[in-house]
Amino acid sequence: MKTIQKFSLLLIVLLAVSLWISSPAIAQGPTPGDLNGDQAVIGTSNFRLVSGQALNGDLAVIGGSAVLEEGSVVNGSIAVLGGTLTISGDVRGDITGVGGVITLTDTAYVHGSLVAPGVVLNKSENAIIEGTVTMTPSGDSLPIAPNIPNINPGNWLKVGIHSVGEILWGLLQVIGAAALALVIALLLPKPLERVAAAVSSQPVISGGIGLLTVILAPLVAILLTITIILIPFTILFAMALAIALFCGWIAVGLELGNRLAKAFKTTWTVPLATGLGTLLLTLVAAMLSWVLSCLSGVFVFLVAIIGLGSVILTRFGVKDYPVSQTARPSTPVTPVVPVPVAQPTVEIIPHDVEMDAPADTATIPADEPVIPDPASPFKDDESDQS
Repeated sequence: MKTIQKFSLLLIVLLAVSLWISSPAIAQGPTPGDLNGDQAVIGTSNFRLVSGQALNGDLAVIGGSAVLEEGSVVNGSIAVLGGTLTISGDVRGDITGVGGVITLTDTAYVHGSLVAPGVVLNKSENAIIEGTVTMTPSGDSLPIAPNIPNINPGNWLKVGIHSVGEILWGLLQVIGAAALALVIALLLPKPLERVAAAVSSQPVISGGIGLLTVILAPLVAILLTITIILIPFTILFAMALAIALFCGWIAVGLELGNRLAKAFKTTWTVPLATGLGTLLLTLVAAMLSWVLSCLSGVFVFLVAIIGLGSVILTRFGVKDYPVSQTARPSTPVTPVVPVPVAQPTVEIIPHDVEMDAPADTATIPADEPVIPDPASPFKDDESDQS
């Protein structure tokens, strides 16, 4: 019963992982949509209206910089006070400026008039202005005050609240990923350690296997989808790939947590190292997406393919990946050389050669009797022989 409960909990966790991964990634920013209401660019701030995006309101550029890309539309008027304005899209209103720089590219189309005394105008020959163009303050062409759009400060508050909400939602996703990694580490610590060991010992091979898997995965999915019978296997294949990607991500987080623990000269348990490492790894990816989305994409891709390759090499953590001989050389076995035993040397002396008597031995004449030593232990034997 405990085994069934454990595997049921693991299945629920893996299903939640697949649903979380299938949602929009943190590194991907929200798709720009139309802007409703007046907008103000003040100070050193920048404003960009991308292609296909529309501003349903007026725009004021006061010392800042604004760029209207080709294919963008401003359904209102624009006022420039000492700022920089570059137009490549459509402006369905008038443009009024005092000081600053206004640039109209080849694709710029102004449906109204342009009144810009004291403004540096860079107009392309292909740019179109349907109304009049007034660059000098003559007659009634210049009003006492420029036609500055009515900017509602409430819109600034809405934009600020929206930005704070996006940041909080990103932090919630980061914390959710770390919590999910902690649960998986509690349930499967040994398989996760095997995958993390493959990440640490063979990052290049793991990255190559992960890259090859990412390249071949769409082809396999297409082949499975061609046959209607194997469409369910396509869904299972996609879920397995998503789970493998997330497991590889948290395995890299575990390795990062272990290195942090080593840096602080301490030892953390597998769940703690996995949770903290995944939290830091995902937070770095999220911060890069907010600052440099292209750099964030490269970072996430490298981490993903290394983790995915480690999961595949270890068979989802079931087996240890064998380390190559160059990474961990084996200790050579020293052969045992038999030591020759010293044999006693026997010197053969011919009979005709007289041996010298030792220096400490006294020579006894043959005609003198041998007087036994009273203290000799062989006294009785000698007397018996005589």
